Amino acid sequence: MSFGLEVMVRSALSHIGDLIAVSLARQGEYDYVIYGPSELYVQADNIQRLAKSESFQSYIWAFHTPMKSWQFQPDAWFDFSSSVGAQALCDFLIQRLGSDVSFAMNRGIPGITDDQRSGDFKSCVEEEGGWMNFYEHFGQYQAGGGRDGAALITQSFPEVTMLHNANTAMTLGSLEYLAEQSLIDGMYVTGWGGTAAEIEQIKQGNLNATPMRMGDDVGVATAEAIKFSLEGRTSNIPKIYLGRIEVVDDQMSTEEINARTREAFRYSGVELE
Repeated sequence: MSFGLEVMVRSALSHIGDLIAVSLARQGEYDYVIYGPSELYVQADNIQRLAKSESFQSYIWAFHTPMKSWQFQPDAWFDFSSSVGAQALCDFLIQRLGSDVSFAMNRGIPGITDDQRSGDFKSCVEEEGGWMNFYEHFGQYQAGGGRDGAALITQSFPEVTMLHNANTAMTLGSLEYLAEQSLIDGMYVTGWGGTAAEIEQIKQGNLNATPMRMGDDVGVATAEAIKFSLEGRTSNIPKIYLGRIEVVDDQMSTEEINARTREAFRYSGVELE
């Protein structure tokens, strides 16, 4: 990067904050604006104001679906895809557990994220593995919801041998219940995201697998995009960049899991025991 380069990184937490960010960016104080909308549709007007400017490059974090109806488009989108994670987990589990598995799900809240994480996973294992879904519990992405779902599933559907959880909180809630009931050994449990809490549960032998985001990929890709722009290679910058999602499971050694974790957080840093 050249000296004097100014970059604004904005995590959009409020509508007023969004307006301030857009105003500052449009004053020409920045060469690049990296914008993380909290609600893409609500903040669409502000994002298009940024994208309209020709004085700086605008990048969007945490979303990867450009709106075709927008007149002005950001220069690039950087994110992780829940659909990609669902496919990776599906492929891994069919290979690991085989076909004709009886499964149940702790889903989140109806919407696009749940449709991808849980809906795409369900469709994949049913179509490609011949799995049978016995129950779907919407746990609101809360630990209590995961616990309630695990209780309902084990009490009402004892034939279920695999439990999908759509986020870390529900994963931990379901594991807590299964441990209390001495049911962990009879249930294959998956999490989502590969957070530190999930990785620890895998090391302890409680959680079986999770699709892990290689977290620093998005930051590295954004830095590379700025580098390419400075070098006049904007045509080489992809419109949409998706970070890697790789499955971590309980058959990996501690060394293998730690190596995967160090790769995921190679720049932001992570402490390993």
